[in-house]
Amino acid sequence: MNKLTTITGIITLAALLLAGTASAQSMRSSYFLESMPLRHKFNPALSGEYGYVGFPVLSGISFGASTNFGLSTFFFPGENGTLYNFLDPAVAADEFLDGVKNISKLNTSVDLTLISTGFKAFGGFNTLDISLHTGAETQLPKDLFRFLKSGRTSLDGATSYDIKDIKVEASAYMDIALGHSRKINEQWEVGAKIKGIIGLGYAHANIDKLNLTMEQSRWIIESHGTVDISFPGIVPKRELSTDTQGNEQEVVSGFEMDDYSFGIQGGGFGLDLGAVYRPIKNLTLSLAITDIGFIHWKNNQSFQTVDNRLVYTGMDYTQNGLDGEDLVENFEELTKLEETDKSSINRSLRTSLNIGAEYSFLNNVISLGVLSHTKFGAVTYAEGSFVANIRAPKAFSMSLNGTISNMGGSFGALLNICPKGFNFFLGVDCYPGLKLSPQYAPVNKLNANVSLGLNFTFGEKLL
Repeated sequence: MNKLTTITGIITLAALLLAGTASAQSMRSSYFLESMPLRHKFNPALSGEYGYVGFPVLSGISFGASTNFGLSTFFFPGENGTLYNFLDPAVAADEFLDGVKNISKLNTSVDLTLISTGFKAFGGFNTLDISLHTGAETQLPKDLFRFLKSGRTSLDGATSYDIKDIKVEASAYMDIALGHSRKINEQWEVGAKIKGIIGLGYAHANIDKLNLTMEQSRWIIESHGTVDISFPGIVPKRELSTDTQGNEQEVVSGFEMDDYSFGIQGGGFGLDLGAVYRPIKNLTLSLAITDIGFIHWKNNQSFQTVDNRLVYTGMDYTQNGLDGEDLVENFEELTKLEETDKSSINRSLRTSLNIGAEYSFLNNVISLGVLSHTKFGAVTYAEGSFVANIRAPKAFSMSLNGTISNMGGSFGALLNICPKGFNFFLGVDCYPGLKLSPQYAPVNKLNANVSLGLNFTFGEKLL
């Protein structure tokens, strides 16, 4: 196959971007630990025990990914160790489709804190951070895989598919954040953070309508979709095509990765707001909304589907119909894109909502907490965590958690070594039934993250 079209091009684009960003997710296990210097990232009202300065680049690093599928969804073992992909005729359609979710989702992110410091001044606690954020979200409906696997199921009548809500989004940006928190009284503490944003790359594809009717010798397709790209190195593949009236026009048949060139692709503004409330002794309630804002992406390339309705009569069926690879090859002829005039776009940040409640025992040596985290975007991610925290003053603190999310569950732990003047943390969360192939790819669904960081504390204890 020498063409990448709307659907296959989008999936390939997602794969390129995801491979480039690795996998990441934030270290929210630290939310309730006062010894963690960077917990203000999840709620600007949460200050640390001491002033601190982070080791450059290593102050805070987190990698994570969550899916509701794995290799076993798309590959099936055969005789003599043979492995078949889902398009192979040896794999029954029902066997494959029974294991596919109504919506297949993949969320990934990488967060690197390049420079970070916090100190007491101006009547409260102040922070300065320079961070790099990358992330990608993919959403693919089950009907897309049903079409690719089954194709036309009746040789005499028509077969129809209603494929919609295909979404892929990826972004990379840096932010420079200034934060301030302060106590209002013994019960209330509030905080805010402003962020200047430097956009490094953005890509978004959305197909909200794709109706296919497959008849004996023709396909009828009704579609509507858009693609926006402000990402250095990704270029469209152009070719000449003839429309239904016989007119020749230049269309985009897909995308490919050219030589990457680093550059600023846009800029924006962000805001974090948070509050902490202590209604009674030992009980702490907290609320934060982070990443309220937008990025203005310049040098944007915008595309949309060429025609709302196309009729393609170039099909050639055998008695057994078309196999999966033939379906994809013919499908490539049906969907084309044309450029639109948008040279810049505004896109909102992936805003997060964090709600926490914690109750402490034994003079705050042990505490139990619950944390709700929702991250909004092309694919919304929501989770609830139950957390147990243990603190050994001037030595270490530890957090154990169990999490339930719309991508599955996970268990995890975070250890923070924190003698005065030194602070190192390492945290791991993982889906409890995770299985890996010999190539370390997830066989079943994946829900995991790893975080670590090195910081140096100073000054008198603040909390």
